[in-house]
Amino acid sequence: MDNKTKIQYIISFLLLALVVFSYVNQVGSLTQETYLIEKYQEQISNYSQESRSLEYQFLQSNSFFEVENIARELNFEEASKVSYIEVLGSEVVVK
Repeated sequence: MDNKTKIQYIISFLLLALVVFSYVNQVGSLTQETYLIEKYQEQISNYSQESRSLEYQFLQSNSFFEVENIARELNFEEASKVSYIEVLGSEVVVK
């Protein structure tokens, strides 16, 4: 074998090694990204369920019936007749 053939074999081997290394590296990256996507989708699902649960708890604690109960506990009374005061001038209080 002459030197030119040896150099071609070495260059071919190095290129093949580079291609194999690139392929293995890309497959590793793809596997890692797939794992991260699944992890993030699971987190999104958990946050979505937690959000629905918190929304339900909020609606229960702030419902109209709860407001009625609080009003009764504070001895509020229902207004039956409302009267309005008519202001003739632009001033409400005069000294």
